[in-house]
Amino acid sequence: MSEINVQLKIATSLAKGKRFDEAIEVLQAIIPKMGKTGGYSHSSYTKIIPYFQKAGRYLEVEEYCKSDLFEAVVTDCRNVLGHQPEETIIAFINLFTCKIFDKLRFCAQKENDLDSKLRFEDAGRYHYEIYEKWLDKQGFNLGET
Repeated sequence: MSEINVQLKIATSLAKGKRFDEAIEVLQAIIPKMGKTGGYSHSSYTKIIPYFQKAGRYLEVEEYCKSDLFEAVVTDCRNVLGHQPEETIIAFINLFTCKIFDKLRFCAQKENDLDSKLRFEDAGRYHYEIYEKWLDKQGFNLGET
């Protein structure tokens, strides 16, 4: 098991023990490494977001996403999908970005921050629509089962 995966498990364990500040520290240390290594799921990146909220640090989480989390996701997608057309890379960057905004929206909702909740909802929808357009161009139809 890679060191990053070990650290992800440690962060999860800390959070289960309600040691959210420590879990945040662990994740902040490894998220840039995750991006450089590539291949991590959006849930591996977004798990830090509710930890901020649960630690009483809700007001810090959006800035953290802007300063570090979005960049790590972009790096990951570019590393993993570098052999794909730029349009595909951008589509997946937007999918991951949508997932980040969805977690931010959820935290804003829990904090009763309606303005931010709506702003994050709109941003998430915007990024998901870019991803959907790519799917349409690839011949996938999300509306069919």
